[in-house]
Amino acid sequence: MGRTARRRRPPSHPLAARPRYTLADLDGLRVLVHSRDQVPTQQDSLMAAALASDIRPQWLFTHFVEHARACAEAAEAEAVVVGSYTAGRQLPDWPWRPLTGLSLAMTTWVVRQADTRTVVQQAAAAITGQGEEQAVVA
Repeated sequence: MGRTARRRRPPSHPLAARPRYTLADLDGLRVLVHSRDQVPTQQDSLMAAALASDIRPQWLFTHFVEHARACAEAAEAEAVVVGSYTAGRQLPDWPWRPLTGLSLAMTTWVVRQADTRTVVQQAAAAITGQGEEQAVVA
């Protein structure tokens, strides 16, 4: 399943009124991003895209889950790259917009008991795009 990255900005930042952001908008800014051990595809994709476009944000890679605001404030981040759920829950007063022009993929795991109801097996097979035989998790 894919994940849409969102960029959060402090409410008073000059770019806060824009309807969307591009990677170029991050150039030179202090940008808080989940560490590689949390979301490896996000960090790797962002760094590769920035390097390819000669864009140089000041990346602030750290481990945060329920403390996005505290991390952003402590690091004096000008932007935070998170999913919309985290943005709305932890930084509700920061305007958030889609970060466009990136293809960020995130591996999603379906975990379930091996011995389960048929409907759960069918749902897991549909999510993974596999037949029921292949979707059974031991």
